[in-house]
Amino acid sequence: MRKADKYTVMAMTAMVSICAYTSAYSLVAPRGTDTTFEVLTWNVHEFPGSGFRTIDTLAILISDLDIDMIAFQEIADTAAFRGLLTRLPGWTGIYAPYDYPTTPYIKTAVIWRTDRATVNYIEQLFVGYSYQFPRPPIHVFATVNCGGGQFDFHLIDMHLKALSDQESQDRRRAAILMLKAYLDINVPAAPDHDWLVVGDWNDELEDPQSENVFWPLLIDSLDYRFLTLPMAGIPYWASYPSLGSLIDHIMIASDANVEYDSGTTITLRLDDEYSNYANRISDHRPVMSMFAGRPISAVDEPLPNRPELLTIYPNPFNGSTNINVELPYASRFRIDIFDILGRNRGVVAEGNYRPGHYRFSVAADHWSSGVYFAVLQTENSRSIARMTLLK
Repeated sequence: MRKADKYTVMAMTAMVSICAYTSAYSLVAPRGTDTTFEVLTWNVHEFPGSGFRTIDTLAILISDLDIDMIAFQEIADTAAFRGLLTRLPGWTGIYAPYDYPTTPYIKTAVIWRTDRATVNYIEQLFVGYSYQFPRPPIHVFATVNCGGGQFDFHLIDMHLKALSDQESQDRRRAAILMLKAYLDINVPAAPDHDWLVVGDWNDELEDPQSENVFWPLLIDSLDYRFLTLPMAGIPYWASYPSLGSLIDHIMIASDANVEYDSGTTITLRLDDEYSNYANRISDHRPVMSMFAGRPISAVDEPLPNRPELLTIYPNPFNGSTNINVELPYASRFRIDIFDILGRNRGVVAEGNYRPGHYRFSVAADHWSSGVYFAVLQTENSRSIARMTLLK
């Protein structure tokens, strides 16, 4: 029997029981809402690891989570992937069209709720660059309806080289340099400047600069932002729990900050709710970003009178730097500095201020080298800027 036929038969024999099961039971709590857009990155470890049992269980988890879009890594069987979609009424999806001639047959894929999203374009990136990308990423252009508006964005789903040896790190570093060069050209050139890059990056954001493969993106904080950065180095938020590591990430280009706004990014600890998760689904936990801002179109005007944390200069810095705030109207605000673990390192300013430009000096003589965040909180808005201390 051909593999496609095998999973078709499995799907038919399992559908009655799975439909009855999903109507009566839930494995995990829902995470989605009607007014936000949720995207997950999820390495499902050589899907389907346990055959139709994995397919059935994953379908239940997706239905329970009630989210809008999922970017998968490690789809090992495309017939099983199609079988998953048959168990998810109201969902559709695509997988990478490219066959990998020199590596295991595991693909990236994207699925989405048809009542909330559409995908209008798909392409494979970096085909032929197997040193940097042993599994070429997929790039889609999508439209999501949420919060009373429309969010158009590009999404890149990728799976970088695994393992911790020096060659694997060098290959991930080379991949990120190539990715950044691609984004630097294509983000400003595209009609829509909202870009999301998600996937299994197979490395940690908190590594020291000399070992940090993400460094070219981390220091370009005006153009790119890792939504997973506040969780970095905290074992509770590990996406690869066996090593206590967060290696699955979501990054956005700066224009998508408007749609993200006061959104949330967390690792979903589904194994806390479903005890057989690691055996049935994956050794990775999914990571979710919830976009909470008002979707805007290219013709929308910027929101007026919003205070901005305009610049941190110099940045990177050594010893001290300045935080510059442009305040268009009278307001009370406060500026705090947080380290990468979320610990408050001090209050820079707090009080009532008139409209104008303000400069605040920050002394960091006793801080360790690394990434910090300046957070400006007013009565009705919040702005964040990344600071990099080099000693």
